[in-house]
Amino acid sequence: MTSANMPLNKKPHKRPKIYADENVFPESVSFLRSKKINILHAVKDLDFGGKDDVFHWELANKYQRILLTLDRDFLNNRLFPLRQSWGAIIIIVPPPVTSSKVNAILVKMVSLLKLQNREYFHFKKIITYPKIMTIQTSNRSGIISSETVDW
Repeated sequence: MTSANMPLNKKPHKRPKIYADENVFPESVSFLRSKKINILHAVKDLDFGGKDDVFHWELANKYQRILLTLDRDFLNNRLFPLRQSWGAIIIIVPPPVTSSKVNAILVKMVSLLKLQNREYFHFKKIITYPKIMTIQTSNRSGIISSETVDW
């Protein structure tokens, strides 16, 4: 359906766009692309290897993309505040960290990425573990609420 024939009361569904930092395996990026997820990889696509966390955080937000990372440093809400974020997905897997463990979590994330619009992720950090997911949400005042769900 084109914008010309969309009903006036409906906005087009803006699919989430992802920015994967250098910690995300290229195999995981390829997996998400195979599922038609719009994703840029810091190293593979942009040659931004060796940049610090603040660089990746700011770049993801500048381009209004959800940050995808395996880096636990992004859990720090003082350094990486939710209210200044287009969203982050932080994947936590037990060592050794492998692309197959990461992709097992991404399989579960694909439906969320396809069903939700971009605005759903705004001001959120989604922390994923193999069996649970915690969603931290900030209101515009910076107050954070948290919800943990099994999956």
